[in-house]
Amino acid sequence: MFCVPRRLPALSRRSLLASALAAAAVIAVTATSAAAASTTTAEPRSHDAVTCQSGIRIPVALAPGQPATSTISGELCSTLAEQSPGTTVQLLISGATYTHDYWDFGTIDGIRYSYARSVAARGLATFAIDPLGSGDSSHPASTQITAQADAFVDHQVVQALHAGQAASGSARSSPSATR
Repeated sequence: MFCVPRRLPALSRRSLLASALAAAAVIAVTATSAAAASTTTAEPRSHDAVTCQSGIRIPVALAPGQPATSTISGELCSTLAEQSPGTTVQLLISGATYTHDYWDFGTIDGIRYSYARSVAARGLATFAIDPLGSGDSSHPASTQITAQADAFVDHQVVQALHAGQAASGSARSSPSATR
């Protein structure tokens, strides 16, 4: 018996371009993150010097022209030196239904596994968010959580970080959220 392979549908130029751009963005972010983590300091500081403030909430709209009725919750990890205006902050976005905990895995056999803390200990503050519909962020109707809404929301988070809202406390945060 012979198996005849099915012919796959041809990809449009638009979908090929979108796939190529997405792959390039992932490679660029990965390369930039690796370079920043390896070149910021020669001797990494201790994770103990890093503080993480969770429960920071940034008001966002789901689409242009709509009011900012939703919130994105996140955790800012930094050293004292990184808690000043103009500091670069790496935005950490987990996939699908994961929360900011994706970047701070926890302790196993006495070893702490945390990308957010490790990068912060090397001099680059991190802000890990709970995407829309997960964790402590707003949970709008599933029909409102689209790729366009996610991109628009992430852009607003970047703007808030540029404005210093997460670091300055002008974004709402829950009490006793520092660890």
